[in-house]
Amino acid sequence: MNLKDAIFGGSVTGISDRSGAYDGSIQAWLPIKDIVQGVVITRDKRFVKILELLPVNFYTMSSMDKSAAIEDFAAYLKIAPANLQINVLTQPFDLDGYLKLLRGYLERETNEQCRLMLEESMDYVPRLVEREALTHRFFLSFSYDPSMKAPDHTPEAIAAVLNEKAEVARRYLDRCGVTVVEPEYAEAMLEREKTCSTFMGNGLALPHGVEAAKKRVLQSGISVQTFKEPIDWDGNPVRIVIGIAGVGDAHLDILAQIAEAMLDEEVSANIADYDADKIYKVLTGKE
Repeated sequence: MNLKDAIFGGSVTGISDRSGAYDGSIQAWLPIKDIVQGVVITRDKRFVKILELLPVNFYTMSSMDKSAAIEDFAAYLKIAPANLQINVLTQPFDLDGYLKLLRGYLERETNEQCRLMLEESMDYVPRLVEREALTHRFFLSFSYDPSMKAPDHTPEAIAAVLNEKAEVARRYLDRCGVTVVEPEYAEAMLEREKTCSTFMGNGLALPHGVEAAKKRVLQSGISVQTFKEPIDWDGNPVRIVIGIAGVGDAHLDILAQIAEAMLDEEVSANIADYDADKIYKVLTGKE
C-alpha cells in the first residue's frame, strides 16, 4: 500500500464508500482509514500512534523516587515531539462490575471474618460512590509531521518513525514508574495462527501468543467469546474462542486447567451451549 492508496482508498467491491468500510459496519462510522503497524491512519490524512498508560501513585513514593521521577519526566519532555498530546478519558465508575467481583469472592470464601469484611465492603462501596465516582484512563498520542522525515513517506515508513518515538517515551516512562499498556500480545496471537492453528476440535479454539511475546503480558488471564453460529477458524467451525495470556510459563498452567475442566463429561458435552460467563466460571472458578 502506498500513501495515496492509504489516504484516498481504491476500488473495492462491496464497500459503502472509499474508506474501505463495508456497508452497515461500525467501521463505516469511524474516522479511521487503516491501521499500519499499530499506527492509526485517519480519513483526514493524519497518522497517529497512541499509548495507554497505567499511572504510578506519586504520593506513595519516597522523596528520592519522587525527585527521580520528576527529573526523568522533565528530561523526556525536552526531547518529546512538539505535537505530543496527553489525553485523559473520564468515565463513570463501574459499580455493578465491582460488586459482581466481590460477590464472586464471597461465594468462594470460607473464613467467616473474611466473609464479614466482604459483606461490609459490598454495603459500604455503593454509599461511597453515590456521588458519581469517576475512573480515568491516560493516553499519550503522537502525530506525524513532515519534520520527522520518514523515508519515502510511505505508511510503513511513517509508522516506523512513530513507533520509534513511542519506544523512546516508553523507556523514559518506565524510569518514572509508569507502565505502558502493551497491545503487542494480541498481534502475537494472530502471528501464531499464521504458523500453527490453535483449533482444538469440538468447535473450540485456544488462541495464545508466540513465545517471544510473553514479556508483553502484565497479568495472567483468559478471555471467553462465544458465537451462536460457527465461525471459520482456519477452515474449521468454531463456536467458542478462549484467549489465553500468561506471565512467564503461566499459560501452560492455564492450558492444563482448561484441559482438566474439559475432562468433566458434563462440561465437555454441554460447553457449546454455555454462555461466555458460564464458561469463564467453569474454567476458572471465578465470577
